[in-house]
Amino acid sequence: MKSLIVVLLVTCSLYGNIEIIELSEELSKSVIKKRWTSLASGGLYLDSLSLYLSDENLIYIQSRDKHSGVKVLHVSMNGSEAFKVIRILPTRTSFYLTLFMGNGRLYLSHVEREGLTTKRVIEKHGYAGKMSWFNERVYVGGLYWPEYAGYLDKFKAQSGNKISEMNRRSYEELFKTKGGFTLTVYDNALARVDSVNEISRTGEDAHGFMLLYVPQPYDINTEGDIFLIDNEKGYVVKRYRTNQGVVSEFKIENQNYMRLPEILTNTSAKQLKVSDKGYSVAYGLYEKQDFILSCFYQSSPPPTVPEPPFYYDVSTKTGELVKNGVLPYPIVGEDEKEKVFFYKKIEGGWFGRDRVFLIGMTISDIIDGKATIANIDAAVIKYISN
Repeated sequence: MKSLIVVLLVTCSLYGNIEIIELSEELSKSVIKKRWTSLASGGLYLDSLSLYLSDENLIYIQSRDKHSGVKVLHVSMNGSEAFKVIRILPTRTSFYLTLFMGNGRLYLSHVEREGLTTKRVIEKHGYAGKMSWFNERVYVGGLYWPEYAGYLDKFKAQSGNKISEMNRRSYEELFKTKGGFTLTVYDNALARVDSVNEISRTGEDAHGFMLLYVPQPYDINTEGDIFLIDNEKGYVVKRYRTNQGVVSEFKIENQNYMRLPEILTNTSAKQLKVSDKGYSVAYGLYEKQDFILSCFYQSSPPPTVPEPPFYYDVSTKTGELVKNGVLPYPIVGEDEKEKVFFYKKIEGGWFGRDRVFLIGMTISDIIDGKATIANIDAAVIKYISN
């Protein structure tokens, strides 16, 4: 994507309590054709004023209530622009970015807003998850074994692109002797200071779990409490408090949820990965209005894009189920206030253009039954007709 512009075609497009944001036709075709999963888990960021997107080495900032004023920021790393930003976290003074540098490995970067100066780049293997900012710390979701990259470097130095059986056995030792976790905490200079939710699986079981690359959804409230889904254990929500560990947890009962096997092997994990609807993937958790909204879908073999139905559960913070059901569209993000945003694409066919919409509503709206395909589609159609 070389010339992305995101435009809110109608200022504050509100239909009832539903907000409609359309990605402009000025977007390149490659951006419009992106999977919804590339926006979920931190590929899209919305605050109360702006919409943030990124691709290649570019960051785009668009006001949510103006037709124009798009900012396009060109980021470089040590003079190079040959990288791809896939997750973004803006703060008042900085951008924190998750990116691929061209060697197949995942990195985190700290870039100052003023002058776009790169302060630090560090390697972080694992799933590219959502990033959050709280109390001068950066929270990064996704499975992570800190020693993983070191093992890769060691094996590469010893045997080129091939991994000998001896090295393979040594590699497996990583998962027997080193701990992994699902949420990493950094200070504002990207020095790792803490980890949250340690993986209890070890050895081949842990390696198999990593091979599935399932998302690790979490959210942080204004008091600093962390809510996350421990999908290693099933559909379990844990509540962490800073410096206190787990303070509570509850299991969500949903008959459509298929948890992962209690024990995985490399072989069984690979078989699951290519299976259709072989297990459930919890991909979103949002703490708003004193509720926990959690979302999951049934697995699909790569490169298939996960499709409906998208299941959801609304719970209280003590674990009481308020409502559950099926959503017509996936939820790909939230703003800093009360809304979560659905993703809807209208295919243009042979001669038309694809159109992508973000549909915002509150958890109360979802509880009230407004998140139906009829209601959302009617709002989008009304938006288009205007």
